[in-house]
Amino acid sequence: LTRAGSSQANEIGGLILQDRADEWRNEFTTEDIIEFTNHEILSIRRASWQAAEKMVTRLRMEVSLLIRALDAKWQDSREFWREFFRTKFTAAELTPEILVAICDSVKDETQKFGRDLLLHYFKEENGVEYLIKLSEHPSVAMQFFATNYLENYAAGSPDKLDKLAP
Repeated sequence: LTRAGSSQANEIGGLILQDRADEWRNEFTTEDIIEFTNHEILSIRRASWQAAEKMVTRLRMEVSLLIRALDAKWQDSREFWREFFRTKFTAAELTPEILVAICDSVKDETQKFGRDLLLHYFKEENGVEYLIKLSEHPSVAMQFFATNYLENYAAGSPDKLDKLAP
């Protein structure tokens, strides 16, 4: 029903998915959740959110796939996923690679969210890695962030600057 050509059928499919999210959570893949969260029918998007709430443990193991949900087509989905990442994930899942991948988004709001997460989960031992990867980003906002980050992280520390040399 969620893939039918009729919006009425989609709506019914979304309502059924919402009603059965707890039962069917083991049937949904991360790709299904991303597909549902990008659907034009609100009931299907809501079903993705309900299913995600029931699948936190599994989604923590698939965070590298799930970061695509942060760039969902719909604002309500993007807001849900930002809150989900903020509240359901920890530093264990939000590794430097994942945080940089979030910052690599093409959406400005997702890049900002990635920068906020990076600052929240910052660890000194990852400073050089963040700086190198973020300074290569084509976005002016990300380059500005990297510049400010450099000033705050490496100012007055020649040993940190030496690590950045090619």
